Amino acid sequence: MCFQHAVAFVRGKFRGFKTTINIWKPRVEQPREFSLSQFWLISSYDRHGVPRSTMEAGWQIYPSLYGGDDPRLFVYWTADGYNSTGCYNLGCDGFVQVSSSIVLGGAISSRTSTAGSTQSHKVVCVLQDPRSGNWWLRVSGSYVGYWKASALPDFANGASAVSCGGEVLEANRHTRTQMGSGAFPNAHYKYAAYHRDIQIVNANFRLQQAQNMARVAVKKPGCYDIGTIQDAGRNTSWGTYFFYGGPGYSSKCV
Repeated sequence: MCFQHAVAFVRGKFRGFKTTINIWKPRVEQPREFSLSQFWLISSYDRHGVPRSTMEAGWQIYPSLYGGDDPRLFVYWTADGYNSTGCYNLGCDGFVQVSSSIVLGGAISSRTSTAGSTQSHKVVCVLQDPRSGNWWLRVSGSYVGYWKASALPDFANGASAVSCGGEVLEANRHTRTQMGSGAFPNAHYKYAAYHRDIQIVNANFRLQQAQNMARVAVKKPGCYDIGTIQDAGRNTSWGTYFFYGGPGYSSKCV
């Protein structure tokens, strides 16, 4: 099994994060593979560069977990570098759902994006409660629930990094599982997947446009890639944004 990423990140001291995620229905070749678009809040890294604790949310197609090939809203967390703690959705004690209308792991009811036509998105936001220390998740204006402070003690003083973008889990060396829309980032709007209006909640609990984001080096840019991080200005619906994705296996992906 192999993970492929096309993500951007920024380090600092953060009490939350917000991004607008473009929703697509990429092809997933094998049931045990997945394709997703999400954010990561990261407490810190170990000496190997592995996050110690994370909170994650976005959309995902993962046939062996959910059945079917529809994009689904999900949350995830780990408190020990993906070793023995954490889970998806409500599979263990760590995330508390409060919404009665949003189903974690349920198919996203809004239409997915269509190449060259209508684009679908969700605004995903997480914010730490300064009193309880819990981290609240909101999707397109509706509160879904919260990650419990007691499950993630490393986040008591905030996150040290935030990241967002696409990820693919491949069962073999390379498969035709797509990331994002299946198009490379240079296809741009209405064809490539994006994260836009990326914002951080700073140490003083103030929301502001993300700045100085960097791209994580992509292992195989002939398979999946991330475009240049752009700044459309704080008074637009795009703000800080980037395109990402790719088709997976091809003559350029070896």
